[in-house]
Amino acid sequence: MKALSRIRPYLISILLTALFYAPLFKPGNSFLMGDYFDYYMPVRYHANKALQEGRLPEFTNALYGGMPFLSDPETAVFYPPHLLFAWISRETSDRGAMDALVMAHLFLLALGATFLGRSLGLGEAGAVTFAMVAAFNGFMVRHLGHIGIFEPLTMGLWALGAMARAVRHTDIRWAAGSGLLFACALLGGHPQAGFMLCLAAAAGGAAMAIQSARSQRSWALLWKLAGIGLLIAFLAGAGAAIQLIPTIQFLDLSTRRALPLSQALSFPLPLRALPGLVFPGLFEPLPWRLPDGHWWSFASPNWCFIGAWEYMYPVGLMTFALAAVGALANWRSGLVRWLAAGSLVVVLLALGERGLIYPILYDRFDFIRQMRIPARLLWLAITAWGLLAGLGMDSLCGRGDPARARRAALWTATAIAGILLMGDVVIGFAHAYYGDWYRAFHKLFVSDPFFQPGVTRGINELVADIGQQIALAHLIALLCIGLLVCASRLGPARWIGAMAGLLLFGELCLHGFHKNIAPIDPANRSVVAPFLRALNGTEVGGRVLYAEAGPWEINTALATPYSFAGGYGSIHFPWMEELLPETMHFGNGRQEKLLDLWNVSHVVFRSNRKSIPLDGQVTHLPDYQWIELGSGDHFLPEKAEWPLQPSLEAKRIRTFTFATGALALPDGYPMASVVAYGPAGDVVSSQPLRLGLETAEGGYGDPLRAKGAGHRKLPAAFRPDIKPVTGVFEPPNPEVYMGTFDFPSSASVARIAVEATGAPGLRLGLTHILVESSQGRKSLSGIQGLGYTQTKSGYEGWRVMKRPYTPAYARLVPTALISDYQKSAEVRRQLLAEDFEASRTVILKETEKLRGKLSEFNAADPARFEGSVQTRTVENGDVSIRTKSNQPGWLVVSLTHYPGWMGFVDGTPKPVYWANGLQLAMAVPAGEHEIRMVFATPGLAVGACLSAVAWFWGIVLLLRRRKTDANPVGAN
Repeated sequence: MKALSRIRPYLISILLTALFYAPLFKPGNSFLMGDYFDYYMPVRYHANKALQEGRLPEFTNALYGGMPFLSDPETAVFYPPHLLFAWISRETSDRGAMDALVMAHLFLLALGATFLGRSLGLGEAGAVTFAMVAAFNGFMVRHLGHIGIFEPLTMGLWALGAMARAVRHTDIRWAAGSGLLFACALLGGHPQAGFMLCLAAAAGGAAMAIQSARSQRSWALLWKLAGIGLLIAFLAGAGAAIQLIPTIQFLDLSTRRALPLSQALSFPLPLRALPGLVFPGLFEPLPWRLPDGHWWSFASPNWCFIGAWEYMYPVGLMTFALAAVGALANWRSGLVRWLAAGSLVVVLLALGERGLIYPILYDRFDFIRQMRIPARLLWLAITAWGLLAGLGMDSLCGRGDPARARRAALWTATAIAGILLMGDVVIGFAHAYYGDWYRAFHKLFVSDPFFQPGVTRGINELVADIGQQIALAHLIALLCIGLLVCASRLGPARWIGAMAGLLLFGELCLHGFHKNIAPIDPANRSVVAPFLRALNGTEVGGRVLYAEAGPWEINTALATPYSFAGGYGSIHFPWMEELLPETMHFGNGRQEKLLDLWNVSHVVFRSNRKSIPLDGQVTHLPDYQWIELGSGDHFLPEKAEWPLQPSLEAKRIRTFTFATGALALPDGYPMASVVAYGPAGDVVSSQPLRLGLETAEGGYGDPLRAKGAGHRKLPAAFRPDIKPVTGVFEPPNPEVYMGTFDFPSSASVARIAVEATGAPGLRLGLTHILVESSQGRKSLSGIQGLGYTQTKSGYEGWRVMKRPYTPAYARLVPTALISDYQKSAEVRRQLLAEDFEASRTVILKETEKLRGKLSEFNAADPARFEGSVQTRTVENGDVSIRTKSNQPGWLVVSLTHYPGWMGFVDGTPKPVYWANGLQLAMAVPAGEHEIRMVFATPGLAVGACLSAVAWFWGIVLLLRRRKTDANPVGAN
């Protein structure tokens, strides 16, 4: 029986976890969170593949111009469960394997919470209650897809439990176990989760140690416990040093070195969302009221601010009721007071600027400047509330002083009734003031500035949604009050505890069991996203640019043989950010220079075909991707041409255009010429494209634009699809206008050109050309006029366009210039200057090694410089190239600069320089040479040695004979 009582709470926690996440076990269901599919899955695939091939994934060529993979903490390569996952899982491109990893952690999380509760002295019922709050609260439910967050927190609960036992029994073995478990949590890779765990360990450990020393009246015991704390800290830090040391430099060189306060405060907890912590889903429709298609959603329609999934972390009224009972019945315990006070401080931190504390810490501590989304700190408060709720459950079940439990239950019931009454008064006052329920509810509950009735939810729907939420809140509150009154009158009893547990579980299920889990289309279960499948069969000579607004999906390039000029990660480099190629700016000379620097050969975008009525029938226009033409602007092409093969007997040409910068020009202003050429190159027809007649200023539909333009507004041929609101102001997509150009008679046309003729500063946007002939209609997209050619797409709905030429991955140039890279704007100006040619010049960062010696490495006669490059191998972090030149020069390689690159010329070590703002360069003598560049993660060797020592001694301490000091502190 004693053995059963020990394992019973763990078995109950496993059962409740299986029930709560039951939808996940339905065939075809998976996790929904975008980062799960777009970031963590490809990262795990890439890491597992490397480990299974017997190598460390120190560098990846797949993202941006390459990235130091191991240095990024969120890759979590050395996290022990990931190493096990790489060993047992041979296929990680499918969601099934990753789902299994997440599910395993779900059960580990519930068990770890139970272990921590029991370690702190909670009874069986209290430990299970804490497990429910810890595993089923809104934070965990909404971050299931963020496995980089909840994996470290899972290990952290186990580590905190072992630390509690080490302190209670002054046991070195438990201390060693706690230190190694904390090391595992830090290896899990999420800096913010690691910070929260360190804060919880420091505060909780100090509280327990002080309470233990006070109860024993022994300063010697306090020093002994301090030694245990230092041992845990050493094993945690040193055990994770293999990841921490490379990460420190990575963070120091990244955009996270010092986030602006506005970014650090992204998604704080709004004051208006505070009631949502108490009542599940108070600011969103109840599950049965969700619209079709939104039932399975981690961010269902809500009327909180954008990004509500980052702070809508309800734990339920029953959790707070039990926590209040636990705190009031055990208020003499120092640990209880620490939990209550600590949770209040954390809530103030989560409020961001409104809580006052966060900006103060931001000014004083560097690590705070690297953190964002303060609402995530609520995990600490939720953990504290869960522990207090566990104490409250134990009190209701008869564990502890019955008299105190009765008083605590009565006071809590009275407080809930009072708060409920005040809420009713506020709602009634709002209704009386505004005159109807919609405006009253909108003022009280709708904090999303982009919420519009009829778009998100209609007026009647909103009133019904919130009305049902309020009715449900009253029902839960009355049931809670009834249970607490019974406890105060009849005294604590197991049946009261059982009913409270059922109410708590039901309340949490109501909010969270359906979130973040969704039925997945079988065709989209693979980490290889559809747009990457579009590249199947395409010979890609360089990198691929994903021409879409969102960056996330391109991380799936980690699971393909293609390299992408972009990526998504919360940590990247400022020099990379300065020179990332923008999308949707085809034809812009600045963009083309950047595409050359990034070695971009292909562009991939979602097919966005337009269908318009024309002469009584529907005409399909190819993909909507506009180009820009301008006269007198060296960054814009003046002319675009579309060859027609074979030639067409053309009757009419239609253009689909808009103009920018020309709203007040007079009607009939000539923006461009539309020219048709015959097979022999002769001009068949040349007609002006006039503003206000055949084209017009984009954005007439924008109320912010000036009124009374000097030209007339034409009926738009079509408007691009409206993008969903992102919370950031975006100019509206322009209206597209159709111009018609008739031929006097049918003529054989082999080529069409549109040439800008407007004044400098005016830009002509062109989306499509439509040629009508005796053979029918031929539609051409705008970017084809710049020489981009469409290649075969391996996936329906996506297009692959090849650039007019493929820039060199590696090239020899005769001349290098020196620039001050501290002035990033100056480097960008030099690279984008009209006279800069990447094929002839490289711009290097000023270093002591080059100062005064540049002429020794540059070609003596650049005009006569000749060089050739043969790329032999380009692996992740290992490049082998053969060069041949008639003079000394510079080898420039399209790979991201980062400390750790080593260069070799014919086996002799040579320095690798920072080039062109983001690339690598080496000085190469004249003649034929074998060049090699190798990347080694900075700090990895030192970190590996420290980790090896820490894990060795930690395991030795774990295996030593048990020697304890009976010093139980207990939860009370």
